[in-house]
Amino acid sequence: TRGGSTDISDFYVGTQGDLYYDSKKPSSSVIFRRPTMVRDLRIARSGADTWTAGITTEGNNAQGDMVFTNMSSSVRAEKARMTHEGKWGFGTDSPQCRLHISEGDGTDEFLRFSDTSAGAVANIRAYQQYYLGDNTTRAGYLGFTTDSTFDIATTSTNGKIRFIAGNNQVAGAIDSSQNWGIGTASPSTELHLVGDM
Repeated sequence: TRGGSTDISDFYVGTQGDLYYDSKKPSSSVIFRRPTMVRDLRIARSGADTWTAGITTEGNNAQGDMVFTNMSSSVRAEKARMTHEGKWGFGTDSPQCRLHISEGDGTDEFLRFSDTSAGAVANIRAYQQYYLGDNTTRAGYLGFTTDSTFDIATTSTNGKIRFIAGNNQVAGAIDSSQNWGIGTASPSTELHLVGDM
């Protein structure tokens, strides 16, 4: 309840354990619906029997994954999952790393970085940073950092950048002394070419 001269109920718990917001009438309130087996939270709007989203631990889920779902054409569809190991999956129910994004139609982009304060490309700031375990020592970064410049950078003393192509073969490299290598991962001069020019 919320305070005032007269207490007014913000939530109402029904006889079946369903939770209604601001009303005892399911048809006019947002509902957190308790299913038969108390293993998930279903969120419905405008009707006790029609739910639009949910967080569940049911199904093929013996390890205790948290599954985020919604309704699509009257069928519950999984949209995201956090496993008991702390791995997040979007588009997959078996994420293989800390963040696993899967898309099957071959047309959608997977990840987007946006700078909402940039009025022009020259002002964009959007980049990824890589840190050591203490989260204070930066090892490198990738992206737009200033004045339309896209950086590929290492910040450690012995940092090296490699370009990999073909069957995991090193096509080029830049070492910490700014030596450039083509066809080698270990350039020994400012420009080190392995192969024909």
